[in-house]
Amino acid sequence: MKIKNLLKKLPMITAGAGAFITAGTQFAYADANGALNQAKDNVINQIKPIVNTVVVPVIDVVLVAILCVLIAKAVASYKRGVEIELLGIILMVAGITLVTTFPVWGWALIG
Repeated sequence: MKIKNLLKKLPMITAGAGAFITAGTQFAYADANGALNQAKDNVINQIKPIVNTVVVPVIDVVLVAILCVLIAKAVASYKRGVEIELLGIILMVAGITLVTTFPVWGWALIG
């Protein structure tokens, strides 16, 4: 007798559970823009310390090494009496400045 009553109520129970699950899912996906903004904020909060403490200094070291090579080439050219190429040195200094200051302006630009 209990099984018959349970079987009679089963469609009502499953309909109620289905409505509950669907309503919760619909609410979760209703605001796609908010979900994307929250995901972006989570990713930025995870990536920002890594970029600021690892990536920027590594790129700076590489650019400084290239700058040292360019300066050494310019000094060697000067000693030989050949025309000095200053464009590479100027671009390296500008690149080092941009990369070093990225944590200040870059994250504001990304949002």
